[in-house]
Amino acid sequence: MFYYASNITQIPVSFSALSFISLLPRSRFAYFWPQTLCSLPFAGCSVDLVFVVDNSASVSYDSPLNWGIMQNFMNQVVNRLTVGPNGARVGMVQFAHRAVTGFVLREFNNVRDVETAINSTQFLVSSGGTNTAQALELTLSEHFNRADDGTFGNRDRAPNLAVVMTDGQSTSANTVQAATAAKQAGVIILSIGIGGAVETELRDISSPPQRRNETYFLSTTFAALSEILDIVSTTACEVATTVAPPPVTTRPPVVQFGNITQ
Repeated sequence: MFYYASNITQIPVSFSALSFISLLPRSRFAYFWPQTLCSLPFAGCSVDLVFVVDNSASVSYDSPLNWGIMQNFMNQVVNRLTVGPNGARVGMVQFAHRAVTGFVLREFNNVRDVETAINSTQFLVSSGGTNTAQALELTLSEHFNRADDGTFGNRDRAPNLAVVMTDGQSTSANTVQAATAAKQAGVIILSIGIGGAVETELRDISSPPQRRNETYFLSTTFAALSEILDIVSTTACEVATTVAPPPVTTRPPVVQFGNITQ
């Protein structure tokens, strides 16, 4: 079982794969309330989801089809969500030696348009580098900026979920620090490693409990991404809650989790 570790009342809940994420308040405020987990189809799940995807040269080194496999994986996750102003919103950040925004949360309000955007996003032409840190910084400073004036579409009352997909080790020295800053701001990070990705880095950038097959995942090949589709999709839904938190104006505390004996 997991509990919410802060100075507020600790309320245990039954644990299922990745259900700790569903414990997070929709706006990361210091309140706790019951919620109902979604089931297929994931109708009504309200979440701001940003795919943070590796476009370094190594992705296409083995096969030029690998980017298409990543696009297909993202599309299948999106297909299990209800995309819309009151449902899920989806954005994308691409990174190689630098990070760029593919598209922002506010741009598309239905599944078909998000799929079209994903499919039409061109693979970055890169001379090398895997700047995961800059990608996480961009995700936080733009897509998940709580001071957003509407430019990017981050919603105050929707959970922020970043799904990081990479096939190698970051070439930036401050990747873990960038991930920590995002998590302290309330962003939930799931990390997916493909092929030669480094497990310790995937673990360190992911959200608690930082355990394999719970908040970080390893896929031996690009083709094997389909094997983790269900659990990633379920988590994207479970992050949503069914009861809105009371309005507050103060910045929320850092959220942590721990184990207790059932």
